[in-house]
Amino acid sequence: MKISTVISAVSAALVAVSCMNNGSFKSSYNDYFPFESDYLSNYTSDSLYFKGDFIQSSAGQTLIFHGKRAAEDIEDVSDFKGGFMLSLLRDTLVEEGHLAKGIYRSTYATVADTTGADNSKGFAIFRYNPGNMPEHCVTFPHTAYGSCRPQLVSVCNTNLVANAVKYGYGSCRAFQPGDYMKLVITSVLNGYPSANVEIMLAEYTDSGLNMIDSWKRFDLTKLGDFDYLEFSILSNVDDVPLYCCIDGMVVSVDLEG
Repeated sequence: MKISTVISAVSAALVAVSCMNNGSFKSSYNDYFPFESDYLSNYTSDSLYFKGDFIQSSAGQTLIFHGKRAAEDIEDVSDFKGGFMLSLLRDTLVEEGHLAKGIYRSTYATVADTTGADNSKGFAIFRYNPGNMPEHCVTFPHTAYGSCRPQLVSVCNTNLVANAVKYGYGSCRAFQPGDYMKLVITSVLNGYPSANVEIMLAEYTDSGLNMIDSWKRFDLTKLGDFDYLEFSILSNVDDVPLYCCIDGMVVSVDLEG
């Protein structure tokens, strides 16, 4: 699916405007991140670099999604420590004892019925692992030229999390009334946190256990302009797996120089 088609469908995007006079430039556009390898310009041991149209920059990318690994081999997921990595795995089975049959696939698989959001073929796994995180989770490399504002993101749980919060796994007990697990996205501008958005991944309320088990879209406009974004996953339950799935992120960008 073309990026421009997806943006029109999910974000009521503004029409991009670009001009260049006497070596100067001005551009406003929305960018969409489907986390498919075809849209990456580079995938290294510590970052996902997306292709971009910002010709004034040798990097081009609108955003960089960072990860941390113990080694340089991006094919060995056992080296993945924290931040973002790509995945193509899907496992919808939530059943007691399922994790004991294959924890590897469950860890890196979305529990949704579709592999990615908006018919994407892939998605990003986000792992929050304090002490083993990249310096920043998501960076906007063009702060010298303008601003970037998040609009939307699609989120789902991994199969590991869905089974762990429902049935327990290892030292993580099954969720009980009052338990929760949430994704927190914080925008940082000029060195200071400016706003945050909280997304409840799983919560045990009076009505029972509620968790995200399909791709769900969330509004990020509250975050406003940022230099970088910090992601974290918080829970009151010890040893709950701190993973989630991210896809279909949309941002609005204004550049001038």
